[in-house]
Amino acid sequence: MQNKSRQPKLRRRVWLILSIMGGIVTALCIGTMIITVATTPTQTQAPTPTTKPVSAVATAPTHASTSTPSPTPTPNPSPTATPYGATHGIPHLGGPLSDFIGEYGQPNNDSSPPADYHFLHVVNSYLDGLVVSVYPGTQKVDYIVMQATNGDSQTDIVGWTASYAESLCMDFAPSDAHFKQRITYLDGTGYDFIFTSMSLAHLIPADDFSDGNGGMVPRGTFDMSYLYANDGQHIGSCSMMTGEQQTQD
Repeated sequence: MQNKSRQPKLRRRVWLILSIMGGIVTALCIGTMIITVATTPTQTQAPTPTTKPVSAVATAPTHASTSTPSPTPTPNPSPTATPYGATHGIPHLGGPLSDFIGEYGQPNNDSSPPADYHFLHVVNSYLDGLVVSVYPGTQKVDYIVMQATNGDSQTDIVGWTASYAESLCMDFAPSDAHFKQRITYLDGTGYDFIFTSMSLAHLIPADDFSDGNGGMVPRGTFDMSYLYANDGQHIGSCSMMTGEQQTQD
């Protein structure tokens, strides 16, 4: 809003007609004075504006916004916010999560507690080198995945030789693991080793030892699956799980 000031532009002319009584000289003096006063314009001082200047704050909405802000995606819990305890035993299937933390450090932000914990993040890659899961309600590891990572896309995975992959992944097997049999996947994607372990039978509840159809298998059974990389020759990943849930025949 603009402020408007008024300035009067009328000129008053007062012509006083006096009687020439009392002498011609006196009349002329008085007449001269009247003419001088009458011909001088009288200005009236502009009134002080009653409208206050509009401030920048006044342009903001005077009512609260009713729109709902878009939800901010919540990232996975940061391990630095709630550090997990570490122990320094040998990380293995059936062992405590804390042994993995003692060996590989705090889980990274791809983790999804209280089920999955990710380690060995590869820069510029969507994969993590090591992922472990724990049996519900415990901190006992019942699933382990290792991935051969190189680069930032699926096509950049080089993979391990079979002998190296088997040696590397067997490091996570219980110390009393006993080999039973090998199963080759009919779709050509990889193969599976089946083991038993007496110590594992006492570390993980019985209902976790089942096959792919939900049937129960002997307690202490676990399998180790090796999947080929894109070239069909090298091993892209290996995973270890209680029961025989990964086997295909």
